[in-house]
Amino acid sequence: MVAAGFDLNPQILRLIKAGIIRFTIDQQPYIQGFYPVVALKLLKRLRINPARKDARAAGVTPDKGDTVLRRPPQPNR
Repeated sequence: MVAAGFDLNPQILRLIKAGIIRFTIDQQPYIQGFYPVVALKLLKRLRINPARKDARAAGVTPDKGDTVLRRPPQPNR
């Protein structure tokens, strides 16, 4: 059985390190969620075409889990 996740939090990272989850995807909530809504609003109201944004999805595997766990939390944007 293969299990994967779509978030970065300490519990998921511990499960990866323990071998219960194989990997997770490091989400970019601003680029994947908020920005598209703003871009659609600008397109609808002002006819401004959206800029290209690369969300640069990053996979987190067991070999990267310790590094990610030590990383300081990022402030909400």
